[in-house]
Amino acid sequence: TRAQQQNLEVAGADAAAFFDSEALFRDDAARKFLLATSVAVGLLTAAAITFLVWFQMSPPEYPNLGDALAGLLPKVTLLLVLSFAVGFCARNYRVNSHLSVLNRTKAITIRSAKNYAASVDEPSHRDLVVASLVQSVYALGDTGYLPIDSERTIIETPGAGALFNAARPSVSQ
Repeated sequence: TRAQQQNLEVAGADAAAFFDSEALFRDDAARKFLLATSVAVGLLTAAAITFLVWFQMSPPEYPNLGDALAGLLPKVTLLLVLSFAVGFCARNYRVNSHLSVLNRTKAITIRSAKNYAASVDEPSHRDLVVASLVQSVYALGDTGYLPIDSERTIIETPGAGALFNAARPSVSQ
């Protein structure tokens, strides 16, 4: 039990430091994507207002459909590209914020694990407490930044583990 406690402290300190550094990295990335989202929204709004004012002030006269498409296509393309940039940056902001919260929660859980394990006297119960803490560290969590059923990776998709573990009958879900 003393060896378990020391192992928990050493491994926990290393893991907590890793999750702390990962949370800081994700915080920084989230801030950058939030700034990029703001800039992209500003550019999209400015472009849309400019095109609307331009059409109102001097409506273009196109002799045929080909000229009309040639005149409007670059403007529509610019608006589409800026709209995509807004969505891309906003999605990355949410993902990085989600990962930052998860990593910070994992670091806190790991730091407090030794206290929880030390508070239990019976070894079999201590093993259950440690197993529960390990599960909480490596389980996926809901942070509110990502909706429950959207924008998930293959790892986070419920039931995806069954596909990968089907070839290994010894692993159960």
